[in-house]
Amino acid sequence: MKLRFRFVFVSTCATLCALLVACATTAPTIESRLTPGRILDDELLTEAVRSAIRDEFRRNDLPYQINTVVLDGRVFLIGSVETQGHKDLVSDIVGDFRHVRNIQNELHIGDLRTAGEASQDRRIATTARFQLINDPRTRAQEFELYVHKGTVYLIGITPRSVGYAAADIVKYVRGVQTVMLLIDYLD
Repeated sequence: MKLRFRFVFVSTCATLCALLVACATTAPTIESRLTPGRILDDELLTEAVRSAIRDEFRRNDLPYQINTVVLDGRVFLIGSVETQGHKDLVSDIVGDFRHVRNIQNELHIGDLRTAGEASQDRRIATTARFQLINDPRTRAQEFELYVHKGTVYLIGITPRSVGYAAADIVKYVRGVQTVMLLIDYLD
């Protein structure tokens, strides 16, 4: 009985220590800035925007490659469409939603991404995420990271120094052509 109590006591102390260390970090994160309601609103808005874009492009039988990210009411559009008219159409679709604070349309115009480019982008994204997690300057931060045709898009809410550090880390990943910081700075 004493041995079991000692084990429970030691494991409880270890858990509390780990929690205290985690709480002691001073780096603000996305979750510290956004309320649970705002996060849920962003997720719902993301799905609604994706659905509206998909429905419009399928109805008109138009090819597209679009990733949609919503953070704090800001909509980020990353990917490719064939013409400027298609890019404008996507902005118009997103603009029709009530709770959109602003639109960051980063869509490439021209040929859609090939399977080879998509594979290369996945490799870049995996390597970049690994590098961000392993660097002490960016380990505690959460970034949405997307890669399209060699361009890395970092989306998040973070201090300016952490955003710049993230860009500095990612730009040295093999295959990266450009790094776009789409960050809402805390300072």
